[in-house]
Amino acid sequence: MLLLQEGSGMKRILVKIWDVHGNSAVMPSLIFLCVCFAVGGITGAVAAANGGDSTQLAASASEYTSLADLSFGVVLAKILQYPVIIILCGLSVFGAVLIPFIVALRGFFLLFAITTFVRLFGGPGLLYSIALFGIQCMFVLPCIMLLGSQGIVSAGLLFSITSGRGKKISGSVFSAAFFIRILICLAVLLICTLAETYITPYFVSVVAEKVLK
Repeated sequence: MLLLQEGSGMKRILVKIWDVHGNSAVMPSLIFLCVCFAVGGITGAVAAANGGDSTQLAASASEYTSLADLSFGVVLAKILQYPVIIILCGLSVFGAVLIPFIVALRGFFLLFAITTFVRLFGGPGLLYSIALFGIQCMFVLPCIMLLGSQGIVSAGLLFSITSGRGKKISGSVFSAAFFIRILICLAVLLICTLAETYITPYFVSVVAEKVLK
């Protein structure tokens, strides 16, 4: 009985954290961002597959590879780059327009890099890409999508309020739960930064030695 009560209490807490104004629009926003990411990714893959000679591609690949051997502070700045921009966009009336573009841009650069490695090294290039970007895909991308979906909702509400077209809502658009979710994502991104700093270089070196030699 005690376990059931604790489980019920945890469920109420989780529901409250995700309970925001315009909550019904979060899932459509998330789906829309996934589509934007896919479109950007496909565009990046096509661009990498059809553009640039081997020298240019090698230079691009070298730039991405160098990111796997940086200090904690530099890695943290790169990990937070897109999430922080999305958070700021979610606090403005223009976020509903800017966030999809940013997510599509992230998809473009990620698939551009992966396709570049595959084009240069064939099948082993895909394994190298997994070693280089795998941790980011596991941690950073979900945070980007979650922050982006709530950011689109909050930005849309702000635009409706400031333009006078929206209905009055009780309370604030930016509730405590809104910022709790941001803090949770930032904590996850911090873990990702630690993994990127101390684990990714090992994976990259092992794959480079055994696969790309």
